[in-house]
Amino acid sequence: MTEQEIAAGHGDGSQILARVGARIDARGFSSQRFRDQFANVGIAVGNDALPGERLVVQDGAYRIVPFERTCREAVITTLLDYIVNHRAEVDCIVELGSGHGRNLFDLSAALREQAGIEVPMHACELTESGRAVTTRLRDLSPGLDLAVHAFDYFQPDLSFLPGRPKVLFFTVFSIEQITLVNRAVIDEMLARTASCACFHFEPVGWQYDHALSHWRQRRDAPISKLWSRSVRRLARASDSLFRTKLRAATTGIRLQPEDVDSASRVSQNAARWSERMDYNKNLVSLLHALDQEKRIAIEREDVNVYGDNPFNPASILQWRNA
Repeated sequence: MTEQEIAAGHGDGSQILARVGARIDARGFSSQRFRDQFANVGIAVGNDALPGERLVVQDGAYRIVPFERTCREAVITTLLDYIVNHRAEVDCIVELGSGHGRNLFDLSAALREQAGIEVPMHACELTESGRAVTTRLRDLSPGLDLAVHAFDYFQPDLSFLPGRPKVLFFTVFSIEQITLVNRAVIDEMLARTASCACFHFEPVGWQYDHALSHWRQRRDAPISKLWSRSVRRLARASDSLFRTKLRAATTGIRLQPEDVDSASRVSQNAARWSERMDYNKNLVSLLHALDQEKRIAIEREDVNVYGDNPFNPASILQWRNA
């Protein structure tokens, strides 16, 4: 899909990825998981037509909003505000786990258009395909100072940073893919910079609930994982009615009309989604430990701020070097 947009040659990297992202977003809402759960709050999601509304998480609670509204602008507005107000503290910007680079392209456009600022950027991505697309889109974006690097959370290497600059790091639904993130990542960020700040936009709000964190640890036991996988295989081979019941039993996600405009089930459902996807379960505890050791200083912890996928809402965690 991205290759087709690039070949069409209409727009720069930010514009191309916005169109691709909208199509991927729309396609996701035809899946059974959304049809089943959204129907519980009165939103009909068909196979062919997009719904007029969608359920999202905003400011910690479930909300029903027009379908075309998304929450992802929270990333750009948060980073833009920080850079404008701390310009002397930002020599360059680094996204860890940058995918196809959409956040960097959007942030660059916002800095240029709204603040008249150009800041060198670095896209750090594990996959070769992500790096290749980012590079091609960069070449379609005149004047963009963007370098692309291979990056692995399990073997973090930021040696491409010149000298010891002042760096703004950020991650967006990237650490979610790392079930247990190692402190070596933070150590490398601190070692390679004169000073640094970091924003994590990650679905870890449920980790602030000790009961849910304990539940996740138990669910990750080998026998529990074996049971879940067995039920999921059975669900795929079953008739539609039984499949829906099995899917609900496996995910554990519950959604009722009274949950709209409420925060009561947001973290619970997010924890179950995280367990099902084997997403990160230790970012919060890691940052708290490093803060207690005075390696870093946590400055912001906003829980379940936004989520276009309401079962995987992002929290915003901000820290700086101590």
